[in-house]
Amino acid sequence: MKREGTEGACRSCGDRSLEWSRIRNLDVDDLAFVIAALRTEYIRAQFWSIEPNQWAKNYGIRKGRIALLDGTAVFVRKRVGPPKDAFDGRRVPWPHKTPEKMNPYFYAQHATATCCRTCIETWYGIAPEQSLSNQAITFFAALINQFVIERFPELPDYPQSVPQIRDSLQIQLQSP
Repeated sequence: MKREGTEGACRSCGDRSLEWSRIRNLDVDDLAFVIAALRTEYIRAQFWSIEPNQWAKNYGIRKGRIALLDGTAVFVRKRVGPPKDAFDGRRVPWPHKTPEKMNPYFYAQHATATCCRTCIETWYGIAPEQSLSNQAITFFAALINQFVIERFPELPDYPQSVPQIRDSLQIQLQSP
């Protein structure tokens, strides 16, 4: 949309009501506003409303809420912190294509537009050629954590054992 001179406008109706400067400020105290803005985009809204699959839920249960939330900044730094490379846009699975690879972080990345450097550039105005700053990593970790808290409320605080899905399916098939 930059090339067309319509950056920041809705592709369908041309509306420019989003306060991009407020979104791109990366202010942790303004998460509610950013989340509300993210929910106005079709793809982001889908991830804020769909029910996460059992693989993602089990991942969260095995890890526990505390460890999951504590590890978010490290996850963001590793996954999208470095500059854009040849694999950008192909690291975060989609639930309908590879459901067995999903975890709460991946759902959250799609919902918060932190899934790839292209989405980060579109939403937050950070050039894909530069590494993310500590402020950006902290902000994105807070966004992802907010998603996890809201969309995975049933997670226990500490890790619990959960049988693998294929094991539980085999058990069900063998039962008389």
